[in-house]
Amino acid sequence: MNNSIEQEKIMELFQPDSIMPEEFADLFRRKIPEGERGLMLAVLRDAVECFQKYRSASDRKGEALFRDARIYIFGEQDDWFFSFDSICDELGINPQYLREGLMRQAAKAHRIKSRPYNGSGRRKIK
Repeated sequence: MNNSIEQEKIMELFQPDSIMPEEFADLFRRKIPEGERGLMLAVLRDAVECFQKYRSASDRKGEALFRDARIYIFGEQDDWFFSFDSICDELGINPQYLREGLMRQAAKAHRIKSRPYNGSGRRKIK
């Protein structure tokens, strides 16, 4: 997946809000960091992408990837260097805001998926 698609997916988390926090947007405007900060950003991206992509998975691998991402993002393991909270703090991201964005996005996807199809928008074939 290329960087612009990854950036768009992560940026979608903040669409319900009228103003996206500059601290988060700045990460993607500047050059991808190198070294430890680059690794931190890669870990964060992977967790967010797995949470989004495998949220509705029905196979064992997808369910496991979603479960691991959910535990990583929402678990209380903030005492190690590469924990979700530590990475967010180091990158200048509010971890609770990111969690809330992921939950809003998941709730929105669930509402859309669970709506009964009413047939509107279908063309009749003559």
